[in-house]
Amino acid sequence: MVLALWLACGGQPGPDAPVHDTAADCPDPSLTWENTGQPFVTTWCTPCHHSALEGESRFGAPIGTDYDTLDGVTQWIERIEARALGDDPTMPPVLPPSDEERGRFGTWLACGAPGQDIVDAQPCADVHDLAGDHAMSGLPTDFCDVYNGVAGDLRLDEDGSVDCLCRVDGEVLVEATVELPVLHTVGSLHASTAVSVVLPALVEVAGDLSLEGPVSQAEFALLERIEGDLHLTGVAAAEIDLPLLQHVGGDLVATGSDVLTILDLYRLQTIGGSLLLEDLPALSRVDPTNSLESIGGDVVLRNVGIERLDTLRVLEELDGALTVSECAELLYLRGLDLVVEVDALTVESNPQLWVLRGFDALGRVGGDVIIRDNPDLPASEVDALLQGVIVEGTVTTE
Repeated sequence: MVLALWLACGGQPGPDAPVHDTAADCPDPSLTWENTGQPFVTTWCTPCHHSALEGESRFGAPIGTDYDTLDGVTQWIERIEARALGDDPTMPPVLPPSDEERGRFGTWLACGAPGQDIVDAQPCADVHDLAGDHAMSGLPTDFCDVYNGVAGDLRLDEDGSVDCLCRVDGEVLVEATVELPVLHTVGSLHASTAVSVVLPALVEVAGDLSLEGPVSQAEFALLERIEGDLHLTGVAAAEIDLPLLQHVGGDLVATGSDVLTILDLYRLQTIGGSLLLEDLPALSRVDPTNSLESIGGDVVLRNVGIERLDTLRVLEELDGALTVSECAELLYLRGLDLVVEVDALTVESNPQLWVLRGFDALGRVGGDVIIRDNPDLPASEVDALLQGVIVEGTVTTE
């Protein structure tokens, strides 16, 4: 949270911030901390290697290896090069960056890690709201001289930027490409016509966050909490990256996209409602959900492209039914070792599924069990799963 608040307050380079010059033999002098180094470490490193994180929140990162500042990176530059850029990189341990991203970051390091840290200018320490609902095209010309918040809804109806906007109490309707570098809190957010939604400082959504249709770029590097639903409907983005998201208060729904390949939920811990992933045939990775402890509703995976579901190992509370069906590429269904009870269990029409394990703690199914039309699944796998489980409804296995 300290990281999020610090960046959300819109720091700028200051006179006392050390400047790292570009090396004379740099192959690409355009690369800087601001446009290359910081975006890379914010996405791939600081979820664990950050000075504001302590104890288990560091996920094993050694104390003192903190990369949230330029000086922190340069202090450990040899370690970073060896672990993240070597012949056999081991960092980050999951959801690795592409070779192109590693190469660009490596070039920046080779250039002497040029750039300048930012210092806290705190433009969001006090929020002065403009009352009522507004469109960006209709904001007062002196908005940033007087205000840095909107008390009602805000429609982003034209391209541009509002460098001072810190908070919108109502709904943000995204219809254009707008730079909002310090916006940290919104009542809700909906984008159905915009192509790009990039909010680098957004920390909290008090209601729903909904992305639909043509959205092909969605970046929320610091988003920690969504108190309502998260809906991703027919998005054109190949990857949705939510590296710091910890809590969704309502449902998490992703559906109807032929191109969505990766859904990054690196630190997600709780979903208050249901987890519904449907009609996502290209979705090969939901990475990682090893931090997810509680789901307040159902889990439904229907017609998704994942080959294995084995990343829910710390899930303890599943207060609904579990349904896995029509997943053409699914080979393994395992890793739910801590779930004690589900309302119902359906595993149906998965043509390549042949491993059904990892329900070690399951003792009760409150409703029906349906396991059928999985032609490669041995009967012994089904028998092993149901052994010792109390089923309150009917059992259908074929």
